[in-house]
Amino acid sequence: MIISAWEKESKLEKYLDLLMSWVGKIRLTGAQTPGALREHIQEALCILPYLPETGNEGIIRIIDVGTGGGLPGIVLAISRPDIKFTLLDSVRKKCMAVGLMCEALELKNTTVVCARAEVYCAAKNVRASFDVVTAKAVAAIPQLLEWLFQFPKKGGLIIAPKGPKYREEIASIKDKTLTELKLSKPEIIKYGPDTRENYLLIWKKL
Repeated sequence: MIISAWEKESKLEKYLDLLMSWVGKIRLTGAQTPGALREHIQEALCILPYLPETGNEGIIRIIDVGTGGGLPGIVLAISRPDIKFTLLDSVRKKCMAVGLMCEALELKNTTVVCARAEVYCAAKNVRASFDVVTAKAVAAIPQLLEWLFQFPKKGGLIIAPKGPKYREEIASIKDKTLTELKLSKPEIIKYGPDTRENYLLIWKKL
């Protein structure tokens, strides 16, 4: 399934409006103005080149852990209707808001789950079942990997947008820890405007 550029832009604008409609009601994200929210949406789009292409190997599944207001999960789901997305958060009010936004956007490729990551991962048919795991502003990298490493299948990816503090966070991770978690060393990719230090850290499940 391919989405036209016009339909994609239209849905992204509608998503921005929906996010703004929740400002003052539920704190879905730290951004509280149209300009700041638009920046978050543009940053989420930078993940798109690193998502797998659908082929003959079955449905691609992605989980966005700590989705908050649906960033980056909803942005990616709008852009890639061929992929099945699980939007996971432990805060019931946020899950309710994200569910309503997905309905308003007619996103048939999304499922909203309200649960803690470690609890949900223990559920049947969840562990090692995702092609990609995304997580934005959820935790420092050592804790983040402890929560996420069980979600991706072999060859799957963990993609975490981070700021310049990522250097301090990864400095404490030993190679032995990555071996135990069956994760590669991270690929570190700078993205977005040169004036900002935004990075994607990508680990592969071995």
